[in-house]
Amino acid sequence: MHSLAITDAHSEDRRPGFILVSARDATKRDRGNSDELQDLTCTIADHPTH
Repeated sequence: MHSLAITDAHSEDRRPGFILVSARDATKRDRGNSDELQDLTCTIADHPTH
């Protein structure tokens, strides 16, 4: 199984960019995937940075 996730990010000097996370389980024993990284409760909405 292969998993791929991408999210926006900013450098320390506030330049826009992104983070790409890629993982592959060669043993096929781990059924985890990038869906586990989602914040389905939208926690960030409770802590705005702007």
